[in-house]
Amino acid sequence: MGLFYIFICYMIKLKSILESINELNDLFESPMKGAPINTNVFDDHDKNLSYVLAAKKHAKLVDKYKDYDIYRFTPTNAKNDINDVFIYGDFVSAYFNYSIFNNNYILEKKIWQDHIQLGLFRDIIFNYYLNKYKGVISDVIHSPSGEKYWKKILKQAKDSGNYEIYVLRNEKDKIPLNDLNDVDKYFTHAPDGLKNRFVIEKI
Repeated sequence: MGLFYIFICYMIKLKSILESINELNDLFESPMKGAPINTNVFDDHDKNLSYVLAAKKHAKLVDKYKDYDIYRFTPTNAKNDINDVFIYGDFVSAYFNYSIFNNNYILEKKIWQDHIQLGLFRDIIFNYYLNKYKGVISDVIHSPSGEKYWKKILKQAKDSGNYEIYVLRNEKDKIPLNDLNDVDKYFTHAPDGLKNRFVIEKI
């Protein structure tokens, strides 16, 4: 009875993994190939594993950072979007959806990192992307976790002394961010519907 129960549980888990693989393969192979997904998929162990298998099959291995293999794909319905998947073994540790702005800046759109690996994506930003690009720019709308993330990387950038930090308003006006206590007033809704983005730029 015990062995039969274990076998049934194994078969149920295997069925779940296979269904996830098929679902994610369909996502990559569909006309909307690789469109940014709900990042909650990475929080589910089986779906995370399935995503790794799908990414290794359909995306391109473009680089390596520390122990992470970086797989990249561009959706057919969003040619300007770049999606980098940081894989350690059989686990997605970080996911980054972004585009390139003015040829030398990264414009962030969607980020996910393994919740156990605190500070992982900040490390990736400063020691991988900012080694390749002049700066990184935030999205316009931020979730509560997104606000915390940007407060941390703005502080890290300011403390290092190697970066200029400022607010980019309506894609053109630079507002120096000399006091980090002013950060909150630039989040989400700006006055008169103006769009604010945070920028970290190498000096």
